[in-house]
Amino acid sequence: MTSPIDAKYSFSSRMVQIALSDQVANCLSETLFVSYQLNLLVQQIFNKFLDAISPGPLQKGMDLTLSCILPPTITSSSKTGITIDIPAEMTWIRSPPLYPVTEPYISLYTNISVSLWVTIENDFLYLNISSFSLVLGTASISENMPEGYKQAVENTPWLKLNSYLKAILNTLLPFVNEKLAGGFLLPPLPTERITVGLADLKIQDGYIVISASFVGKDK
Repeated sequence: MTSPIDAKYSFSSRMVQIALSDQVANCLSETLFVSYQLNLLVQQIFNKFLDAISPGPLQKGMDLTLSCILPPTITSSSKTGITIDIPAEMTWIRSPPLYPVTEPYISLYTNISVSLWVTIENDFLYLNISSFSLVLGTASISENMPEGYKQAVENTPWLKLNSYLKAILNTLLPFVNEKLAGGFLLPPLPTERITVGLADLKIQDGYIVISASFVGKDK
């Protein structure tokens, strides 16, 4: 027999809002950076980005990797959305790599800045990138790199290259957003007697406000 308390619990629902400040998000970023989990996530996202803009490898026999050299910083704004700045190192290395690395490689210092809008609707997470920049810096070249490659990299006009890169990324941005337009299904978080689901996400100055629904269910 169901008690009045159980009956009320079984069919009740509650909506809860959680405000996640930029400070908390950046502390989480630092924690993930120290535990090396962040670089794994960044590489996975980077691989998906490469798959979206290129059907095949950028250079046959070479692997392209991206790793953070400092924790990314996260800024929330009601005007520009969520902006993530990632100081990183991009490395081209012959595939498969050898450890210790003895194959030719080029390493570039870079700063990645992404501004995007995040929305939740009907249990789907939607991303739309409003701006994306990739600024390349001084390169590190291994000693066994062929001389022609070394001279080409050392003589690279970085300022002009970054201006070309900016134009290319602006051209590719609509295609990337088209790939993201389908959204990502957010499965509910089930518990024994309560189902938790994300209902809404709003971006404010310095905060991300997440609304979640807690729905009681029958045994």
